[in-house]
Order: sequence, then C-alpha cells, then structure tokens
Amino acid sequence: MHEDGNRRGVTQRIRHGGRGWELRETSRASAGYAPHVHDTFSLGQILGGRSRCLIGGRTRRIAAGACVWVRAGEVHACNPRPGAPWSYRMLHIDLAWLCAQGVSEPHSGVSASRALWLDYEALARRVFEDAPRAETEAAMLRLVRRLAPEWDRTDKPGRAEPDDPAALRRVREYIEAHACETLALDELAVLAGTTPWRLLRDFQRHHGITPHALQLCLRANRARRWLREGMTPCDAALAAGFADQSHLTRMFKRYVALTPGAYRRALTR
Repeated sequence: MHEDGNRRGVTQRIRHGGRGWELRETSRASAGYAPHVHDTFSLGQILGGRSRCLIGGRTRRIAAGACVWVRAGEVHACNPRPGAPWSYRMLHIDLAWLCAQGVSEPHSGVSASRALWLDYEALARRVFEDAPRAETEAAMLRLVRRLAPEWDRTDKPGRAEPDDPAALRRVREYIEAHACETLALDELAVLAGTTPWRLLRDFQRHHGITPHALQLCLRANRARRWLREGMTPCDAALAAGFADQSHLTRMFKRYVALTPGAYRRALTR
C-alpha cells in the first residue's frame, strides 16, 4: 500500500494489473479535470464530498454513495464543488482485457445503488490488500456485470443518440491513429471535406471536445500507460509528441490531476 501525500493532506493510492486495469484512490483532493476521454472503460466511486459530473453533454450532481461509469472514448469531467475537497476511487479497465473475459462494455451511467457500492468496496479491499490476482479480477468482473441492470434501472436515456456524421467519425479515427504526430486543423478539414472553422464547430458539438484537445488528451493517456510500464517522464513526453517534459506535466495535471512524477511514485512505492 502506498500513500502519496502533500502539505494539503491529499493522498493517492494506485494499483494496476499490467495492461488489464488500474485502480486509483484519491482522498481530500480539490484539483479538477478538464473535459477528457479515456481509452479504457472507467468506473468511479464517490467516497466523500460532492461532484458535478459531465458525461455525454449532460451534467449530473452526485455525492458520496454514488458510482459513475463512462464508456471508452466518451468525453467527461467530474469535479468537486469549488472550495470543497472530495474523495473518490477510479477504476480503469482495458477493453481488450474486458473482451477477453467475455464481458461487453456497459453504457455510461450513474447509480446510488447500495449493492453496487458494496461490490466496489469489496473489490477495493482485495486490490489494496494485495489479494490473489484471480480473486481480485473475479470481483472486478462481478462489479462490471452488475452495471447493465443498474444502467437500465437508473439512468437510461429516453432516446438513442444519433450516429456521428461519417466525416466527423473519420476525423476522430484519424486523430486517434496519429495522436502522437503533428496534426494541423486545415489538414483535418480537408479529410472531412469542410472548412477548418466549420470542422472545429461541428466536431466540438458532436464530440464535446475540440480536435486539438482530443489529441492532447490521447497523448496524455499514452504517456500514462508508458509511465506505468516504466518509462521516464522525459522519454514518455517525447514519445507522446509533447514539446518537452514540462509540456507533458501541464497536460498530465489537466487530464489526470497529478504530475507524471507523482503518478509514478504512487505506482512504484
């Protein structure tokens, strides 16, 4: 078990199962997140305080006792009330690992279900007490499988969202495939068959994030994975396409609410 604190009393604990999953626990934090995406399925648990959580263009107010989960690639941002620290856990599960277990990715949702909360608590105990990996991952799968009925019961939208236009999907897929390279808005506009201004407007309206912000977020996600695999912050910054380590640090704090160094310390001690 590791606690990575600072003078304000914030603590961080992180455990991971290789490329399969990562569980992070944060206590008494006030730092916020910019709207961002993950390349994993993500499941949060509010342990203390209150939060405003943006998912799929809709803002929800949630508090201790609630769980929130977000599909990979969906723009979201959960932040504490101004001046009021909160505590939470966030579980990130790799989609390839989830698929290998025969489990489909649930739709995004929010629930204050007591049963869901207790399943999450049981999983966290196993993770942070270093229970056998098979036991931990069995608990993780029980938790994820519970989400489908919880979503049906508590947070199902009234209508299905329409598919994104093909041109915007094409641009997003291109950004995801070339996130660590230099991409110009006018080049993306040519790919979409429109003007840069119109692409910027339409992309943000459909995806909830600008093309450049999406690219920076994807770079931070990849640097995060490489840091977990042992790469230094300097090497991760260059590999991800950032100008230097300080640029990575700024973006990492925006999307992960930690510096790369603090993230590595929470993982390795």
